[in-house]
Amino acid sequence: MEQKNTSSDYAIDWLTDQVIFIRWEKSPTDPNITTAFIRELHEILHSVTEPIFFLSDLRKGRITDVRSLQGLAELTKHKNWGGGAAFSENPMTKIFVDTVKRLARDINTRDGMFMSPEKAIAYLESLQPDIT
Repeated sequence: MEQKNTSSDYAIDWLTDQVIFIRWEKSPTDPNITTAFIRELHEILHSVTEPIFFLSDLRKGRITDVRSLQGLAELTKHKNWGGGAAFSENPMTKIFVDTVKRLARDINTRDGMFMSPEKAIAYLESLQPDIT
């Protein structure tokens, strides 16, 4: 697994040439962390030529800042955003993921929130067979 970047709050890794794995270790309290995270995703989306998919582990942390959630919603509009699946059992996480989906409502979002990694992976497979 190739690692793109990491901080004490999150890690971004390439699982395959089409799937990025994001793992939050804690919810960020410093807005500079979320700004850097969104900038990294933006750079990744601009560096690829085909749509890519995101698998996000939000069990230990998540973005809660509304401005950052708006930034994530904007990224879903990028031509290389293939879709995403997040997983966590925390009910608050679902609220924040749903907020991103509402902010991106003017496009056909291909993103989902799931209780387990297995269900999140199955969703990505439904978007793009054999992706994982």
